[in-house]
Amino acid sequence: MTHEETEKFVEDRIVKNAMSKVVRPLLLATHYPEAKRLDRDVLGKVVREAWIEWAKQQSNPKPSWLVPYEELDESDKEADRMIGERLLWYIKAVTKLHHDNIGEIEE
Repeated sequence: MTHEETEKFVEDRIVKNAMSKVVRPLLLATHYPEAKRLDRDVLGKVVREAWIEWAKQQSNPKPSWLVPYEELDESDKEADRMIGERLLWYIKAVTKLHHDNIGEIEE
C-alpha cells in the first residue's frame, strides 16, 4: 500500500470512526520506513493526546483527565500503552498489512 493509498484508506474508512484522532496518527506513522519499530511510549502518548482532547470538550473535566502523559504515574502510562498497542493491532488487522511493513513494538 502506497502512502497515498494509506491516506485515502484512512480518510475513507477510519476518520469517520470515533477513535479517528488516535487511529489516524498511528496508521500514518506505521507507514513510514523510519517507524519500523514503534516505542510503546509513542503509542501511549498518542492515546493520551486523544484523551486530553476529549477531556477539554467536556463541560467540567476532572483535573486528572488533563494531565499530560509525561506526568502520569506508571500504572496510568501502562494503561495508555496497552490501549495504543491494541489500536495498533486493530490497524494491522483492518488494513491487512503484512507484519514486516508495519513494524514491531519495542518493549
